[in-house]
Amino acid sequence: MTIIDCATRVLAEGWLDLVEREVELTATDGLTLRVSREIIRRFDAAAALVHDLDRNIVVLARQFRMPPFDRGEDPMVLEPAAGKIEGDESPEACARREVLEELGYVVGPMEPIASFWTTPGYSTERLHLFYAPVRAGALTRPEAHGVDADEDVERVEISVDDLFTRLDAGAIDDAKLVICALWLWRKLHR
Repeated sequence: MTIIDCATRVLAEGWLDLVEREVELTATDGLTLRVSREIIRRFDAAAALVHDLDRNIVVLARQFRMPPFDRGEDPMVLEPAAGKIEGDESPEACARREVLEELGYVVGPMEPIASFWTTPGYSTERLHLFYAPVRAGALTRPEAHGVDADEDVERVEISVDDLFTRLDAGAIDDAKLVICALWLWRKLHR
């Protein structure tokens, strides 16, 4: 595939930017294609699965999410602490900050789980996932519930066994948490 020409038109600017990209390219069979797509330009994000090793629990965030609400589904989503990467912040620094702001934990060394396009068909966002093991005393801000004005994060603790039961039952509806749970299961069952 070879790009011949490309044009961009801004459709909306705000919390998310919406652009239309039109690309003319030579396909693998030699034909010329013109592809036009609307793209959401979004900051990259990071998330961390907090695992309390002493109690063998995972610590998650439950918060209101507008898209499930818009679809008429339960808007309170259970997920790892997550947020957008700010400025020149590294993905790991972002994950640490979000865990502290949303869950109240100070985390030590973290292990990368994965980095991937969240929805490559229409968004520029890459998500970076981390595993954050903690020990007793890592919860330094038990009152934490997020710092943004429109944020009210509930800290939820579930056993690792419960996490795996929910995974097996198809009862996890957040992709970040599905990936983290599969990764943790593999880590603990090697």
